[in-house]
Amino acid sequence: MRLGRQHPARRRPSLAARARTIVAGVCAAFALGLAPVATAGTAPSSSLPQAMTATLTSSSATSRTAEVVPGQVTMSVDSLSAEVLASDQDLTLTGTIANGSDSTLSGAELVARVQRSTEVTTAALSSWLAGERTGYLSTVASLDLDGELAPGAVRTFTLTVPAAELPFASTEQWGPRGVELALEQEGEEIATDRTIALWDAGVQVDATRVTAIVPVVASPAEMSLLGATSVTDTGEDDAAEPEPAPSPQASTAASAEPGEQTAPAQDADSVTTTSTQAELSALLTRVTGLLSLAGDGVVLAVDPALMEALGVSAGQEGSSATPSATGTAQASPASPSSPEAGEAGPEASSPAPSPAATTSSDSQEPSPATVPLPAAQLAELRRALNHALDSGSVITLPWADADLSALAHLGQGEAISSALTRSLQATSTWDGAMTTTVLATGALDTTTLAQLPQSVTTVVAQSGDLPVSEDLTYTPSGWAISEGRTVLVPDADLTAAIDGEMSVAADETDQPVTTDNELDTRQLIRANSAILTRQAPNRHRDLVVTVSRQTAAQTDPSELAARLGALLDPSWTTGQGLDALVAAAQAEQERDQVARAELPSTQTSATELTQDELDASRQTASYLASLASVLSSPSSVLGLSTEVESWASATSWRADPQGRSAYIDQARQTGTAMTERITVVPSSTINVISSSADLPLRIQSSLDQDVTVRIHLKPGSTRLQASKDVTVTVPAHGQASATVPIKAVGSGDVDVHITVLAADGTPVGTAITLHTRVRADWESLGTTAVAAVLVVMLLAGIVRTVRRGRRSGADGQALKAPAAGTCPSPSEAS
Repeated sequence: MRLGRQHPARRRPSLAARARTIVAGVCAAFALGLAPVATAGTAPSSSLPQAMTATLTSSSATSRTAEVVPGQVTMSVDSLSAEVLASDQDLTLTGTIANGSDSTLSGAELVARVQRSTEVTTAALSSWLAGERTGYLSTVASLDLDGELAPGAVRTFTLTVPAAELPFASTEQWGPRGVELALEQEGEEIATDRTIALWDAGVQVDATRVTAIVPVVASPAEMSLLGATSVTDTGEDDAAEPEPAPSPQASTAASAEPGEQTAPAQDADSVTTTSTQAELSALLTRVTGLLSLAGDGVVLAVDPALMEALGVSAGQEGSSATPSATGTAQASPASPSSPEAGEAGPEASSPAPSPAATTSSDSQEPSPATVPLPAAQLAELRRALNHALDSGSVITLPWADADLSALAHLGQGEAISSALTRSLQATSTWDGAMTTTVLATGALDTTTLAQLPQSVTTVVAQSGDLPVSEDLTYTPSGWAISEGRTVLVPDADLTAAIDGEMSVAADETDQPVTTDNELDTRQLIRANSAILTRQAPNRHRDLVVTVSRQTAAQTDPSELAARLGALLDPSWTTGQGLDALVAAAQAEQERDQVARAELPSTQTSATELTQDELDASRQTASYLASLASVLSSPSSVLGLSTEVESWASATSWRADPQGRSAYIDQARQTGTAMTERITVVPSSTINVISSSADLPLRIQSSLDQDVTVRIHLKPGSTRLQASKDVTVTVPAHGQASATVPIKAVGSGDVDVHITVLAADGTPVGTAITLHTRVRADWESLGTTAVAAVLVVMLLAGIVRTVRRGRRSGADGQALKAPAAGTCPSPSEAS
């Protein structure tokens, strides 16, 4: 622990996936630390006086990246030759000195000191490492540094203390010893660093049985990433992992030929896809690394929802992941032109759509939400999952790692049961997985236990739950029986240490005090486990250690493997599986248990899921489900956004409550972005001159798959009425025509609001307003006028005919009468 400054942890070379290889990894780190440097003019340790033995290698040039703190001279111990020392083994420290001051450093001296006795409590050891106290130290080596260290320069050193100089006298004092390395100038300390050495004196003890539980869940950032993407298999086993995303400028320069201009939008899309690909690839690498840790006392708590989101399930050795959800659109014939003003409607009155034109160059592009990954990488993830299951070291978490405590506090018993049931169904092929154990997501209370279904028989509590309420000189086994269930209680000090935290009071920011680097973290883990074993060396005990979700997500799997190795590899600890731990707890539950405090009724956290957030996630989920109903392949457009209710309830959001709200908003925005890609094509003003007609419309989609939508008309006046909605299927990147039956009553200008809906009435497209001129009486007036003309003509014809008939009769009578002035015949005269 370096005093008076902060120093970032130095990343170690990659370690083997299994924790047992930690020693080999440290040797590799030590070898890397001894980069080619100039040897100082100090004689080898064998030729120096036995009381003070040290060797120094230095370089005034910067041989590796080192932090230079302005205005300070800093020093760090970067590695130890052996992180666990045997009785006859030398202690070798390798480190770095950096001069951040404005003056040249000269005439300085390195002084190494070691605690004379072993710390007896974990709190005292953490306090010493944090620099809160001094303790009794023995000076074991000192050395005058040759040469000068200029401002801004860095030099490395290696200091070896022979075993004979170490204050390791009594084997009863085996265990951790604090080591302090000071840089002094004219008797004044100008830089100090502290670390821990472990002495294994070969004393026979009953090894403490340790079970470490590691969650395999998505971090808040990874959930946001998965919410907007869909992982698919490239089908290429030898595909290389995606490279980090290039800058837009680099992408443009690399893709454009001389004399060509590359569209900026294409560059941005390319960069975004590449960046997302790299982020997903990193997620797969991290999860694969965590899965490889299973076994030998390491139990994995795996989220089945995460595995499904990555397209992986158990038993798929070498098979492809879920096929791409994106459909392939074919080019369609050209669309008809818009109807001209004055037309009552097209000849076809059927609501069935007609094909429309598509842009062929766009129809073959993958959806931005669908990101392909190498098949080899997905296959490796499947193999790691199968390996973990074969080891019998997998707990299935509730679906999407639901925050059981928060849901219990909200009275959401059905949501808890649903998450557990869905997880059980999704892992039906996970042979060997433990489905009756859950991890508490917050401080354990009776409300949470009461909401759990009876199928849950084992609960892993939080660190600090169920504290021992009687005076003991040792730390008891980490289990208890509560509410008829076996409750596993993690050890607070070991759990904090594996998260890189020390058992001291929080700093002024109310944040836990953390170790400076991975070396200090590993040594603190070993030291705490040694102290716990020393408390009762002849008493078998079962301890539980849980890695926090945040640590599991943010720590490189190789570094986490090294931490677990530091926990399980020493001679005073041994790994134990979860089944054996639970069996031991159940076998001893009839005996007198250690008295522990009662669980409180309810313990809430300010960062847990709230009722408002749960309601918002459910409303968003319902909205997205409606949008998904119109798509032929929803996942390629919406990704995991449709699972917003499940993912918004994830436990990891406790570390980022603001991110939870942002995630819900992001899911809704994903749906909104989709609706903007389905539109009604604007049209010129349409004249409606009939009391009933079919209104012609064209629907356009820029999505890469077919969509089936319902067209709804809402006239702004009762002069125009829509008879019914019509359903139309729009091809990918194309258009479709539809005709909607309407009725006109009266005359006037009417604005018609046209919306694109899902089957349940949810808007799924961009609405428009269409202007119409309704002249429904024109046709009736015209018909009446024509009819009147015909009637008049008919009547005129009838009158004319009658008149002609009368005229013909009169003429006949006139022919029969004698002509005027004609004399009668003789017979008529007589």
